[in-house]
Amino acid sequence: MTKTPRHLCSAIFCCLAEFLRVEDPIQEMVTIAFLIEMLGCNNINKELDHALEIFPTYLKSQCPEMPRLVLRGILTLSERPDMAKKSLVLLPVIMEQLEHGDMVLPVLVNMLQLLEGKESSRIALVLADNLRWLFDNESVTVRQLSIHLFRDTMGLVAGAKRKKMKEVVWDSLLPLLFHLYDEDKSVAKASQEALCSAGCFLKWRQLVQLVKTAQVWKIGECLLARKKSRAKDYLHQSQHYLQNPGGRQVPRALGMAGG
Repeated sequence: MTKTPRHLCSAIFCCLAEFLRVEDPIQEMVTIAFLIEMLGCNNINKELDHALEIFPTYLKSQCPEMPRLVLRGILTLSERPDMAKKSLVLLPVIMEQLEHGDMVLPVLVNMLQLLEGKESSRIALVLADNLRWLFDNESVTVRQLSIHLFRDTMGLVAGAKRKKMKEVVWDSLLPLLFHLYDEDKSVAKASQEALCSAGCFLKWRQLVQLVKTAQVWKIGECLLARKKSRAKDYLHQSQHYLQNPGGRQVPRALGMAGG
C-alpha cells in the first residue's frame, strides 16, 4: 500500500468512506480496520482530514473492540508530523475513553506534548484528576503509563489552575506512596519519580528528600503531620488499597491503616 500511486490510494480511501455509509457492524469493523492501515501511507493527505471527521462517531461505538481500533489509528495520526496538531481536535472525545487505558494513554502522551498555553493547563488538570483511578489497574502497562502521565501533567499546569492542581496532587500522594511497593519494578520506579515531582510541585522539600533517600516509612507520618485534616481521607484510601491483593505487600510501618 505504501508503494501504491497516490491516485489509487485516494480512490481506495474514498471507497472505504462510502462503505461506512451502510450501517452494518461487521462491514464497519472491517472497513475501519482497513482504513486505519492506510493511515501510514505518506502519499495521502487531504483524505486524513476526513478520517478526523469520522473517528469521533466510532470512538463512541457500542462494539467493545471498535474504540480500541480507532485509538490505534489516532495514535498513528498523532505521530505523523503533518497530522499531529490536527489530531488535537479529537482530544475531548479521547479523554472519555480512559477505560481503554493501554490504548488511550500513549495517544494522550503524544497529544499533551502538543498543547500550549491556557489550553495545556486546563486539559492537564482535567486529565490528572482522572488518571489516579488507573493507578490500581490490573495491567502493569496501564499503571506505569498512568503514573508517568500524571507526573507530566504537573509540569503543564500554570497560573490560576495550580491551586486546583495542588488538591489533585494531595489526593494522589498516598496511592503513589503505596505503589512504591508495587510488585512490578517499573511501576515502583514510576511512582518514585512521580512523588519527587509532586514534592517539587507542592514545594515540599522534605517529601522529595525522603523519597530520594528511600525513607519511605517516614512519609506516612509526614503526610499526617502536614495535613491532619486529611486523616480520614488517608484512612479511607488505605483501607481501600489494603483490601486489594496487591495491598498486602505494603508494610504496616506506613501506619495509615492501623491507626
